[in-house]
Amino acid sequence: MKFKNYRNSYTNDNRIYTKNEMLDMTVREIKDRADEFVAQHEVLGLPDESELAGSENVVHVEAYTREDGTEVKAHWRSKPGEGSLNNETTTLNNEDDNNGTSTGKTARIEMDKRKLYEKNIPDNVAGVKRGKPMNKEQAGGHNVNPEFSSDDEGYKQNCTSCIPVHKAREQGFDIEALPASPNDVGQVKMLRAYPYYAYESVDGTKMESPTKIRSNNASECISQIENEIKTGECYEFWYHPHGQEDNYAHAVEISKNAENKLEIYDPQSGNYYGNEYFDDIDYKKDCLDNVYYPQYLFRIDDKKLKYDLLNKISKPSQRKFK
Repeated sequence: MKFKNYRNSYTNDNRIYTKNEMLDMTVREIKDRADEFVAQHEVLGLPDESELAGSENVVHVEAYTREDGTEVKAHWRSKPGEGSLNNETTTLNNEDDNNGTSTGKTARIEMDKRKLYEKNIPDNVAGVKRGKPMNKEQAGGHNVNPEFSSDDEGYKQNCTSCIPVHKAREQGFDIEALPASPNDVGQVKMLRAYPYYAYESVDGTKMESPTKIRSNNASECISQIENEIKTGECYEFWYHPHGQEDNYAHAVEISKNAENKLEIYDPQSGNYYGNEYFDDIDYKKDCLDNVYYPQYLFRIDDKKLKYDLLNKISKPSQRKFK
């Protein structure tokens, strides 16, 4: 059962961090705990306070002061017990030594990548200084593309910009997306054609390719995506919408929530959806010849943003958060 007997593979204790705690931390505190966050994320993700409050498998520890005078904030822990959910999970992902004991090598590599990722985040993007990481309400909703309803059609054609802008907002950059333009050139033009162009591997050595999905209908598409995505991961998803020309595609974010259900967020319009979203996708291009439009999935939560590109597709936000 979720949270039962959990133990962090990096710290070897049963401390559980929540989204609420992380949002209250300084950037320095988040960096200092990056290894712990990564280790927990691989098993539990980063649950909400309300999710833990409703679980029988955790206990809430009230704030207290240690004998040396160190103040410990209130926090959550998994109830102690035999075994470890984390051990069951990470053994599958880590390399074993000759005795069959998990060495944790893969976990350490991922932690090193996370440190490198944080190190490469710049101090400002589009002239905006980085602040505290934003929560879901601050980073998302209509804040990514607030001029979507304006008369400028470019704000209805900039979906490939809106997703990386949203990810940058989560990191603490209070920016918003610029409109698409027929005069876009260079990197921006590449982004319009290839939505995954905004990302590269954490160490900056390569740009990965998306996974192609071929579905006959919404049920098939949902099934394939559910098999591909794990809870806590975030993907960019693009497809051919109903009633559009052959060369038209739309991109959104897709992930699984704590209940293991698919969530779709469209940062261009600011709307959130569930499985009903897949009914608006065109799957068949030619019914007579059985030619299908493919859909594409590309994982983005484990990638590094191209910040030089972000400077060209965003501007300082008109909505300010503290």
